[in-house]
Amino acid sequence: MLASMTSRAPRPKTMNRPRRLFALLLPLVVGAAALTPQSRAQTPPSGRFAFADTTLLRDTLNLRFDFLFELSDSLGMLPDTLRALSIRHRLPLRRLVYLADSMRVPVDSVGAILLRERFNPLAAGRDRVTRMIYTSAYDVARNTSGWSNFAELNLQRGPVYLNNRTDIRFDRQQGGGLTLRQTRESDTEGGWKFSPNFSVGARALLVRYDSENPGGINDEDEDKNEFQISSRTRLQPSRSWNADFNAFTGALHVENSTQVKNGVSAIGNGSVRYQRSWLTHDLRANVTGNVSRTRLPTAVSELNTRDGSTNIDGTLAAFTSSPIGLNVTYGLRRVRVEAPLDSNRIQQVRTDEDRMNATLRMRRDNDRYLNVVTRLARTSRASPSSLSSQNQVSSQSVSLQGRYRLLGWFLDASLDAVLTDTRFPQRAATGGYGDDSQSRSFQTNVTRNFGSRVTLRADGRVTLTQSRYYVIGSYPSPPVNRDQYRQSYRIDTQYNRSERLTTGLGLEVVRLHFINLPSASTGANNETRTYRAEWRWTYRLLAGLTATQRNQLNADYLVYDFLPSNNRVSLNYKALTTLNAILTPRTTIELTHDTQFQPSGNYTRFDDGLDYFSKADEGQSYLLRGVFAYAPSPVISLNMRAEYQANARATNTAGGVVPQRDSRSMDFSGGGSLNVPLGARGRITGDLRRSYRADRSISFQNGIAQPSGRSEFDYWNGRLELTWEL
Repeated sequence: MLASMTSRAPRPKTMNRPRRLFALLLPLVVGAAALTPQSRAQTPPSGRFAFADTTLLRDTLNLRFDFLFELSDSLGMLPDTLRALSIRHRLPLRRLVYLADSMRVPVDSVGAILLRERFNPLAAGRDRVTRMIYTSAYDVARNTSGWSNFAELNLQRGPVYLNNRTDIRFDRQQGGGLTLRQTRESDTEGGWKFSPNFSVGARALLVRYDSENPGGINDEDEDKNEFQISSRTRLQPSRSWNADFNAFTGALHVENSTQVKNGVSAIGNGSVRYQRSWLTHDLRANVTGNVSRTRLPTAVSELNTRDGSTNIDGTLAAFTSSPIGLNVTYGLRRVRVEAPLDSNRIQQVRTDEDRMNATLRMRRDNDRYLNVVTRLARTSRASPSSLSSQNQVSSQSVSLQGRYRLLGWFLDASLDAVLTDTRFPQRAATGGYGDDSQSRSFQTNVTRNFGSRVTLRADGRVTLTQSRYYVIGSYPSPPVNRDQYRQSYRIDTQYNRSERLTTGLGLEVVRLHFINLPSASTGANNETRTYRAEWRWTYRLLAGLTATQRNQLNADYLVYDFLPSNNRVSLNYKALTTLNAILTPRTTIELTHDTQFQPSGNYTRFDDGLDYFSKADEGQSYLLRGVFAYAPSPVISLNMRAEYQANARATNTAGGVVPQRDSRSMDFSGGGSLNVPLGARGRITGDLRRSYRADRSISFQNGIAQPSGRSEFDYWNGRLELTWEL
């Protein structure tokens, strides 16, 4: 995939990918990189985003991610989530956010709405539409292969329309026998548009699923047919109101290994929007149901069953452009599924969910605001024949989130209080128990730039969680009441010496206390103290050659309040070095060397009042990875990847260090990627590679080596996809 991205990307102006170094091969790469043209290192970010991960996928699919962190911060989303949505829909970030604002929906709902409108005949405004997309792909791996075909057809001739969506997939898996799976789905709708806002037609939904497993014990087959009359309506009684409603009803037939169902089904969905200059309210609803005669495949008599589901979602935004605004989201879900059982009985499973989030927003700008957030949620699931399905969860929380900038300092703080009541009324035939938990936390971080080169950030967090259990009915052994306390702080400094050199230091301290309240369970009470130190640096050695190293030291001290003999220490020393060379605009090399040393053991306090560490075991691991990518043209790209890994585990005894296990593995893969346009409307893409893996391990018993046989895997894997649009 790296090679295919390189083949389409323009010559990079920044070197913002992870830099990895392996010292033994440094002279070779330095000599090759000395012939490369000059390139610029990534400009260090400033302000609150100085410590953000900027090793992003850029310039692929002609997309850029400028202002990614600022947008994600404003939207309250993770940067990688916003980036993934941009790549999935192939929309620039600003365009994606603009569509979300214009449609008054969350950013992650834009794709679903655009896909839904593609199959809405009322959305086609032209008198003549002909559109067809066909995609065929074949995948092959070591033990699996798959062939998928997808076709989409949209036709409109005046008031007549026809839409079809067909998806077919065949999968084969070899492992203890041959497993075959076939999935075929087809959704066809045709009808007549009486006006731009009203249409009537017919719809056919056909689903086939077949699975053949070795021995035929778990074979599965399912046929589902729905033939419905469809109706679509759009209304706009005024400039402030607009709505759309869709209705489908008709015959239903379902046959699988658990039931045979024949009846009538109905689907209704729609949305309503009320919009003024200061208020926007969106309401979306989807209701489905069926009334059927259902029986077991081996039974003769039929039973009356009724399935139904209701989903309602709403969003209300008031005074969005004012310093004080209100956002409310709410949802309701009701699901009832009935299935036949033996002895002419019907099993009913009910699921209920309710939720509401309200945010009072007081904002001067993105660096000075205060939000008050309230969340309410309730979930329950009931099934008379399954005791584990009887549970209810209700929660309510209040959160204060604020940010303030003063004299160059950025202060972020949040205060959260969460109350949760979880009930398991039938953990056993005689009863169950409930969990009444409370959690309170406070978090703050401060960021400050000192000049243009030094950035300081400090984070702190304190959390207290209380769990109180109570008995419902008669239950012999509910969990014990417990408290959990956690506090942590982290200090980071970043020094940007120049575009060629950046370095940083980090220190984190965490204290976690686990407390069981009953005296009979206090033996498990413990405290964990964690210390983490980190030093990182990035240096552009030559034009086109950059090295990065990250050194970490972790120490975990586990202390038992009443069992000091179980006290334990775990240490971890890690050094990750990377080297990245851009030999030419079409050729890149990346080398990685990762080493870890992990001693652990017990420590005991002696009569002199000091704690002494007694090493019990230690682990060592080493990894060396090399990646080479070459793109001779935008049509084809080549890449190779080799990785060697070694792991060793040893035990410390009175006689010295005794090995426990030693393992080695080697992975190699090489191949190419294809990206060939077929005229203006088609494309062939794919990749083909050869993969090889060999590993071997040696275990030791009483110091005597017991080697195992070497295992090897050598196979081809790849994917070829054809897409054509008319």
